[in-house]
Amino acid sequence: MPENSDKKPIQRILIIVASSAFLATMIFPIAGLFSDSSQPSNNVATIDAQSLQKQLQEQAQGYEAVLKREPDNQIALQGLAETRLQMNDPKGAIAPLEKLVKLDPNNPIGLEGLAKARIRMNDPKGAIAPLEKLAKLYPEQQEIIKSVLKQLKEQVAQESQQPQPQNQK
Repeated sequence: MPENSDKKPIQRILIIVASSAFLATMIFPIAGLFSDSSQPSNNVATIDAQSLQKQLQEQAQGYEAVLKREPDNQIALQGLAETRLQMNDPKGAIAPLEKLVKLDPNNPIGLEGLAKARIRMNDPKGAIAPLEKLAKLYPEQQEIIKSVLKQLKEQVAQESQQPQPQNQK
């Protein structure tokens, strides 16, 4: 029994130290939220946004360089499209996404990206076909996709009812 009694204080000390370390890792980040450093964080956020934009532009240029050498490189097409979407350039993402889907009509990333880009460009009609294809490819996700499709089709129907003279060509 004397050995057991020697271990208990050591175990208690280790438990206390470990618990204190765990609590400290939780308290210090929370304490940082309450510190009054709003001005420097705004400057940091602006610098980070500019840095991120520059990085994205460099990535896009890299993908474009690859596509000049290998125009059908699906990884570069996908990367360029995703980068342009991150840069908030859905119009610039459409061409590589359409080419990606043309090369691989069942590419879920290309189909989803094309739908996103069309929606961001206020072209719900253009987003319907890729979403319908995704619903066929992923029946387990059909409910979600169908609800989005329903909303898009309703939006298209509302838009087609409003500007009737433009639809009659």
